[in-house]
Amino acid sequence: MLNLILISYSGVTAGRQWAIFQGGVYDLSDYFYTANRHANDDRYSFLNKLITDIWKQQPGMDITKAVKETILQNDISDNDWRREFACLRNNFYVGEVDFRKDARCQVTNYVLLAASALIMTTILIKCASRLLSTRSQY
Repeated sequence: MLNLILISYSGVTAGRQWAIFQGGVYDLSDYFYTANRHANDDRYSFLNKLITDIWKQQPGMDITKAVKETILQNDISDNDWRREFACLRNNFYVGEVDFRKDARCQVTNYVLLAASALIMTTILIKCASRLLSTRSQY
């Protein structure tokens, strides 16, 4: 969740046009920059406008659901979507979402910390009781 917030924050404040789709991060910043520089040339606007509009409307967000809804609502053929997605994956894929700050990874750290604290407490109690018992014998 923290990574999604960071991507969302960077997408809005830094002007980056990246989004999360099916667990992968895609950055279309260069595509939009080039398409704007060559606005009259269709060779530079090769992605489906419906899909790129989602990137513009929701920078930094998880757009998986919105893209799937757009595909279904606008009858984009399966073959066209495969080509579109292959283009996205081959040219604009940045990486996977980092899940190390998610709850599923953080729980193990806290369990390990609690177990370590329990062991240390047990050791301290045993040492203290041993010191007290040896002092009372003399």
